[in-house]
Amino acid sequence: MKKHSKNILPFSVAILAGGKSSRMGKPKAWLEIENEPLINRTIEITSRITNELIIVSGEDYKPFETLKAKIVTDQIEGKGPLMAIFTALQSISNSHCLILACDLPLITERILIEMGKKIGSHDAVVPLTDNGFEPLCAIYAQSCSSTIESRINQNKLSVHRIFSELNIYPFTEWSRFDPSGNIFLNMNTKDDYQKARQILAKSSSTGTKYYTGI
Repeated sequence: MKKHSKNILPFSVAILAGGKSSRMGKPKAWLEIENEPLINRTIEITSRITNELIIVSGEDYKPFETLKAKIVTDQIEGKGPLMAIFTALQSISNSHCLILACDLPLITERILIEMGKKIGSHDAVVPLTDNGFEPLCAIYAQSCSSTIESRINQNKLSVHRIFSELNIYPFTEWSRFDPSGNIFLNMNTKDDYQKARQILAKSSSTGTKYYTGI
């Protein structure tokens, strides 16, 4: 997917959209945020910063075929987000990939750009918050594939546990742009969905600019 922008960065973007959404009760990618499906919103923001955008889906990929992105499916079903990350890294043409869950309605272009500036020689740039690392809003080097593949082959599927084997840059600079930490709110439940909508409704009065973020 090609875009011309002063903010194009030298990495691919993979939106993870293959989760079961069991706690939400419906596919999270198609929940509406400010009158548009969340997946469309995520594509819009990420397409402004990359020349290669893919969606990693499970077996039910048909609904995504109308979107302006390449669709790839998990190499092995049922292995969770770690397999999705591995699939993404195997599918890109750039040396690094921003992995982004599709259920982060408050993420901003500015945060993603700032993360991209920290890649350097690190294996991954991963936001670190009071709740720990945010592995599904992180940039991974394609060279991480061998470590991830080894963990998958051992059926050790925790994303967090691969970090002990990688050279991680803990990205804490996000707090300059959103001290509340709401920017990493992910929508697992209906309550999370309502919270996100309420935050966005109030954002203009609080001065925090979500989504555009520039």
